[in-house]
Amino acid sequence: MSHHPGVGVLRAHDEFGSDPVVVAYGAGVDSTAMLIGLRDRGIDLTLIMFAETGSEKPETMAYLPIMNAWLERQEMPLIHRIKRRSPRAGDTSLHGECLRKSVLPSLACGGHSCSLKWKVDPQWAFTRDFLGWNRRQQRWPHGATITKLIGYDAGPADARRIANATGKWPPGHRYRIP
Repeated sequence: MSHHPGVGVLRAHDEFGSDPVVVAYGAGVDSTAMLIGLRDRGIDLTLIMFAETGSEKPETMAYLPIMNAWLERQEMPLIHRIKRRSPRAGDTSLHGECLRKSVLPSLACGGHSCSLKWKVDPQWAFTRDFLGWNRRQQRWPHGATITKLIGYDAGPADARRIANATGKWPPGHRYRIP
């Protein structure tokens, strides 16, 4: 991994032990700033994922190749686009599921079940396969945990979101909000 000139380098093992470091990338300002900060600190990443709900703005999808080109120049992992497919109903997007059910996304009513179903669960499934989660032993082949990073801002709304999510993470995960 190349490092930003003139910046002190911290290895991933200095901050995360021997954990693989996985990023949930949202393609927004906060998660992009997080990737730049991780690059500046010399953190080696194992996996970067973008959860594609099928309802993203065209500008967001157009930005992903630009970000991948930057990541490649930094010798960082490229973004894996993770997409959920509804096996029972065949929904290929969040908005398609909402239209079929004649409902609003749960966030409109203060919930987060759409984020869980269309973002968190597909990323967890991909991570399990990518890093080899052993379901029977409830552990990873490399050790007990992975560290998953999510780029939130430091404002009160995201502080509440972080507090609400605490303790609801899948087994074998340590979440960090850098």
